[in-house]
Parts: sequence; C-alpha cells; structure tokens
Amino acid sequence: MIKKILISSGVMIIAAGLVFGALYFIKQAQTSPTSESTAATVLDHSKDYGACDLIDSSSLKKALGDSASGLQPAEDMGIVGNKAIGEGVDDLVSDSQICVYAFGPGGTLENGYNSGDAFIIERIIYSNESGPKTFIKQIQSQSTATAVDGTLGDYAFYGTNTTAVGLGATDSYKLQIFTDNTSVRYMIHQPAESSSFTVESAKAALIQIAGLALLY
Repeated sequence: MIKKILISSGVMIIAAGLVFGALYFIKQAQTSPTSESTAATVLDHSKDYGACDLIDSSSLKKALGDSASGLQPAEDMGIVGNKAIGEGVDDLVSDSQICVYAFGPGGTLENGYNSGDAFIIERIIYSNESGPKTFIKQIQSQSTATAVDGTLGDYAFYGTNTTAVGLGATDSYKLQIFTDNTSVRYMIHQPAESSSFTVESAKAALIQIAGLALLY
C-alpha cells in the first residue's frame, strides 16, 4: 500500500494513500527535552516556502463552499524533510512546508490542528539534480492518480482515498501540481461519515483553488 504519514511526537496529519508513487515517511517535528523530563514538540520554521501564502482566506472559503463556513486561520506546520522509499526514487531529495486550514475550531499542535477535517496545502522543493522527474514517471505508470488537463503547472494529477473503515474512516482528495523543481499538493480531508465532498466536487474545488493560487 502506498502511504504518506506525517508524524511527530503526538502529531499525525492524516494523508494515508494519497501519495502518488513513492512511499514516504516524514518526521514532522523534532522533540526537545525539558527540565521535567517530558518532550516538547518543536516545529522547524527556519525556512518559508510560502505554503500559507498561496491563496487568501476569502477566496479559499468561496471555493470550498459550505464546508468552509467555519474555516480556521492557517496553521504553519513548518518545514519537514522528505524521505522517499521506492523503486527508481533513491535520488529524490526534497523538503516541504505544510499549511493546515481546519474546517472547525479546537485544533492544537498535539492533534495536528484537526488535520483530519481540514484543507491542507503542502509546497515541496526538490533539491536533487533531476528534480521530481522520476517521481512524475512513477505517478504516470500507476492507476492511483489521473492526469488533469489544463494549464496547472507542467504536470497535474488528482487522486482520492478512503482510509480505514467505520468511525475512523477519512475521505481524502488531492490535487498535485508539478512546476520545474517544485510541487504543490492541495488536499481535503474529512471524516467519511460526515464528508460533504464527492470525488467530482472535491476535484472541482481543488482545481479552482489551484487556479486562484496561481493568480494570487
């Protein structure tokens, strides 16, 4: 199974099944010891790739519709280093910035700012010489994603996934756009039992958001 899991001490951003191609395990944050021998979560804000600045909140709310009536301000989860595991991607080197817009209040660092019910932007920078070329080829060779026609970057792919079953199930939708040595993932995660999006409505919303982000 292809998965992406963003993990920190006590923080997990749900994205299982939504990575096209390589298997990624990302350590979302580091822990630093305190005087009381407990661990504190530390996010890396040493760089800013602009993930939280790609689109203004009013345009985002309009594109997401009724689901965004309680949309929360952007939460910058900082920079993470990506480790690619899979055939043909050994040379892939990248890091990314993740921005979470929860659909409701109550988000904390410990619960990933309610990222299981949120709109998420991830901007990825590839630093290896060939950039994401091998990754793109891997995506094109599998059936988990469909190419999106249009003017969104050099390549664009859309995919969906439902993680788990029962009360813990999460519907996930993702549009990934590649431009030169960068890519942006626009994602919607919602509990399956209360999801307000369909495969097609999520696709339309994400394409609209990506188009607005190019103009913002």
